[in-house]
Amino acid sequence: SAQFSAIVSIRRNSERLRASRRRTALCWLFTFFLLEVRKNWDLPCDAPLHVFVGAVAALGLALTLADFFNDVFMDPMPPTRAEQAALRSSRKRRAVVYGWLLLAVLVWGALGTLWVRTSTQCARTAPQLYRLALLTLIAYAALVTVICVVIVMLALDFCCSGRLRMVVVFEQK
Repeated sequence: SAQFSAIVSIRRNSERLRASRRRTALCWLFTFFLLEVRKNWDLPCDAPLHVFVGAVAALGLALTLADFFNDVFMDPMPPTRAEQAALRSSRKRRAVVYGWLLLAVLVWGALGTLWVRTSTQCARTAPQLYRLALLTLIAYAALVTVICVVIVMLALDFCCSGRLRMVVVFEQK
């Protein structure tokens, strides 16, 4: 029993270490984006790409830091029954907030796509900013692709089975 407990503790610590490394890398990435936006702020550009990349970097950095603080200040003890009931009610609110956040990201990415496509001089006058905007749009395209694949898979499940079976698991660690 003590050996099993030690293995579980080691595994939990290694998972936290991997998450910490991932958060650190994301913080550095978004900080680099913000520094590049600041460095290229005064360069002439016919589209507001600095606002687009800066907003994406600021949101990414804020979400990464919020995830870090949530992990740091998380109670190590399992929740009581009363706390579990409160967590269930907060999951619904959290799902609504995440839905609105996803919608905002999709709209902002569509605006960024429009700005990059209509830009004629940014690639020449502010190439670093233009490349960061393109990199951001590649990540946006990957997100849209994943969302579309999930929607298609859910639609196929609905059509094949006659009912929609979807299990969403929210887990509080």
